Amino acid sequence: MSSTKITSKIIEKAEKNASEILENAQKQAIVNKKQIKEQSKKQLAEIKEQTDKDIEAIKHKNELMLRLESRKKVLATKRKVIDLVYDAAEKELSQLDESKWQSLITRIVVNASETGTEKLRVPHKDRAKYEQAGPDGKTFLASLNDALIKSGKKGQLTMDAEDGKFDGGLVLIQENADINASFDYILNMIREDSENEVASVLFDKEG
Repeated sequence: MSSTKITSKIIEKAEKNASEILENAQKQAIVNKKQIKEQSKKQLAEIKEQTDKDIEAIKHKNELMLRLESRKKVLATKRKVIDLVYDAAEKELSQLDESKWQSLITRIVVNASETGTEKLRVPHKDRAKYEQAGPDGKTFLASLNDALIKSGKKGQLTMDAEDGKFDGGLVLIQENADINASFDYILNMIREDSENEVASVLFDKEG
């Protein structure tokens, strides 16, 4: 075979191979394009699904936050109402007439005094009520001592020289420990014991 024919054969074979390679490449490109398209669709679907889930999660979280915020506002409003109830009680205590005030102080002293020999520390504004004589010539301090004697204790209360730094009530000064019977302290103690009951009375009908 001449060199010319051999060359022609090689070229022919190369052209055939090139044609086959090109055809295969085109087929592969079509396949790859299809796979890429399918993969893209799949990824887009997954992204959309995750996005939908994220949106729902955000909506749910926002709903929970709104409910929580609403509950906080309701609780804050209830707290204000309860505060008003105890503020009203404190105001009523501060505005007792003389007879009711003396009756309340007498009960407090008789119940709180351990020996009947304590000193009374009272607000400056109330000191005169204890020390000034009434129409019968007797001071309220003397009446308190009489009440203590009747209860079986010594009636030897005296006034402390220091004024109490509270608005109403008193503190019994003893040798070992003082007894706080100020109105503020008494109301706080009452509030700790009764706040749930007060809230129940005020708000139970809501449910």
